[in-house]
Amino acid sequence: MKVQGSLLACLIASLSAGSVLAGEEYLATPAVDRAIYRDGQVRRTGATVGSWSVVCDEVVRLRQRFCSLEALGRDAAGAARVGLTISTADDGKPAALLRLPFGVLLDDGVEVSISPGAPAPKGRAQPVDPPMRLQVVTCDAKACLTAWGLTASQLAALNGAGAIKFRYRAISAGRLGMNLAPSAAPVEAVVSCRGFAEAVQATLK
Repeated sequence: MKVQGSLLACLIASLSAGSVLAGEEYLATPAVDRAIYRDGQVRRTGATVGSWSVVCDEVVRLRQRFCSLEALGRDAAGAARVGLTISTADDGKPAALLRLPFGVLLDDGVEVSISPGAPAPKGRAQPVDPPMRLQVVTCDAKACLTAWGLTASQLAALNGAGAIKFRYRAISAGRLGMNLAPSAAPVEAVVSCRGFAEAVQATLK
């Protein structure tokens, strides 16, 4: 799936989650820039529900509230390998921002797949898309990023307490600066969707 740069820019601009994932700052999304507001003009609330952290920033004088949900994707050993933020793009549709550590092979991109959760109402099977491949769009001073509009099956996995899986290749820190091309190691990270539906409800309170 080719990611449009405008979606990435818009999503980054609209996200309100700060570094709520303590100890994993390079995988957390940037906060709303409070420097452009006077003290007390931005009211922040947050909560943790299941695997998800939810942060809402309310710009009091504008009567606008921005919320986003964050979770970490971990490998089999429990190490954080990706940071995932769910918010909305400028068209109001659900979108995701993925942060990856330095060392990811940009040309390979990132494979995204899902594990369905609870059955849909009336016992209908959840939709399952084939794996998609995302391009890494940009890197900032801390991490590399990409963004995309969530598919129906990804939303179903999120709301049904399933899982979203990410797979990419990366160079280990010990090999950085050497001949990087031949032997990048595969990395698999799983984001648990447990608590996502409840976290969404928390943003509406």
